Amino acid sequence: MSALGERCHLYLCCFLNRSKLSIRDNLYKFMLLMKDKSGAFRMHDGGEIDVRACYTAISVASLVNILDDELAKGVGNYIASCQTYEGGIAGEPSAEAHGG
Repeated sequence: MSALGERCHLYLCCFLNRSKLSIRDNLYKFMLLMKDKSGAFRMHDGGEIDVRACYTAISVASLVNILDDELAKGVGNYIASCQTYEGGIAGEPSAEAHGG
């Protein structure tokens, strides 16, 4: 994510944190819809499942204070399954980890 993207992301999170509960409730429901049985998250409806989506979902949920056991369930195991033999974390299981 670019620096601009991160700032926009943070602004959105701060806005949602101060907004009416219904917006946060809808965000929570959306995140549950994006959660996969593997414990990971999709980037969008019908989208790819990867570590980026997990990071985004968990960080946003934490920032807007909706992170709970149901959202977090299985995420750590999914990320651990993305660890490569070199020790890096790939975007998805059995993929190559990229340095940077």
